[in-house]
Amino acid sequence: MKTFKQYIKIVMALAMGFTVASCSDNASSLNLSGNCNVEELTIDGFKAEVDAESQTLMVYVPEDTPIDNMEITSLKLSDGAVADMKVGTHLNMNSPRTIHIVNGDVTWDWALKLKVMEARMSQFTLSGINGVIDQENLTIKVFLKDGIDISALSPSIKTSEMATVNGNGIVMDFTTPQQFTVENLGKKRTYTVEVQNYTDPEALYVSTALTAEELNKEEKTAYDWMLVNVPKPAFASLKDIADGAVSLDKVKIIFWHGTNENAIDGHGQFVPYVAKATGLPDEGALNAGLFDKLQAYYENGGAFFLTRYAAILPPFIGSSHDIGGGWKDTWATPNNCWSARTEEDPEICGGPWTFTIYDGQDDHPLFKNLIAGDTPEVYCTDEGFGVTNSVVCYNHAEGWSEYKDYNHWFERVQGKILGINNKNEGNIIAWEFPSAKTQAYGKGGIICIGSGCYDWYSAVKDEKYKEKFHENISRMTYNGIMYLYDF
Repeated sequence: MKTFKQYIKIVMALAMGFTVASCSDNASSLNLSGNCNVEELTIDGFKAEVDAESQTLMVYVPEDTPIDNMEITSLKLSDGAVADMKVGTHLNMNSPRTIHIVNGDVTWDWALKLKVMEARMSQFTLSGINGVIDQENLTIKVFLKDGIDISALSPSIKTSEMATVNGNGIVMDFTTPQQFTVENLGKKRTYTVEVQNYTDPEALYVSTALTAEELNKEEKTAYDWMLVNVPKPAFASLKDIADGAVSLDKVKIIFWHGTNENAIDGHGQFVPYVAKATGLPDEGALNAGLFDKLQAYYENGGAFFLTRYAAILPPFIGSSHDIGGGWKDTWATPNNCWSARTEEDPEICGGPWTFTIYDGQDDHPLFKNLIAGDTPEVYCTDEGFGVTNSVVCYNHAEGWSEYKDYNHWFERVQGKILGINNKNEGNIIAWEFPSAKTQAYGKGGIICIGSGCYDWYSAVKDEKYKEKFHENISRMTYNGIMYLYDF
């Protein structure tokens, strides 16, 4: 049976034939009666799904299948059709291949694609809280607030495409570890789930807002995400910390997504921004009341994940302590900060917004398992998403700042560059500092993201909006927190 596309192909061939005939004394003798269908194809015994409408052959194989030298083990075509491949042809299926088929004067190209199907669990949720999945050791830890009865809970489980899992939605007793087996095309993985109740939080979401109920929509979206995805979470205001109303003794990571209606342009505006939130009247009181507490926490092994205007904080708590400037060192704070729009009147992305991973940092845990786009960048938004384009960065462009180049930035700021702005002369928009306690990067360190792409909430989404790359904000934040958090 000929598809619509094949009929179009034949009509075009007829038109060409008539054109040739009109220019010659001899009539056209084209043979356009043949079909170019693939009726069956297998590779290494794996049968392809045939989509005649799109002329696509899709082969699904289990993980760990060698795909760089696969053999066509069966191929059945329409009567009279001939392909440029045959039974016994060896193919490297790391990328799609094209099969060219001819039948008389009719031709068609078929796309041969392969997809490796994993047997993995991608999300495990109990009582609305996501567990922490260790894919290497096949363990999952779920932390639930003390008082939640864990003897009768039903899990919500997500797996890799086409995989199946036992126990999804079934009420179980999690007072002892439970096992769940994920299967896909004969491959299996068994995960062990352990549930723990907790009383003391280890992960704080902090804000200039006095309570979680007063968070603006941008921060609330980030906070709500943290409550579900990060172990042992809680909220604390900067005033709570300054007043000593919350203890940081058992806290291991602080997540602060600093927002404001207007831009906080670096060191000079950061002090009144924080002072207003804490009620401390001047720089001296602010230093003693807040910054000293946060510096002591940092020096004791506490970690920070700081985004938007919160990324200005590190020099105030000793990230650049060796140069002697401390929290008054204006050199060490980001020197280029702005906000283009408000939440109510955002800038609508004309396409995905991205930033560039700095040379040598492609394998950094921050960028693990992100949804890839067409270019090797970090894709953060989708077309139609509304952003405030709030930016905190280090501009090292000639004539702009004291930083002569990246090496000068390393020397002065004492951090590591993770990402740069690919559209603005390589401004540094993601960076990290080592742990003050161990002097090693990772656990107990600081990650800062000041890119205008890092945006949680869109008050306006136009008709073109379709969620895809924005999921990377969640993934990147999770990666960064897990990299820093010794839970």
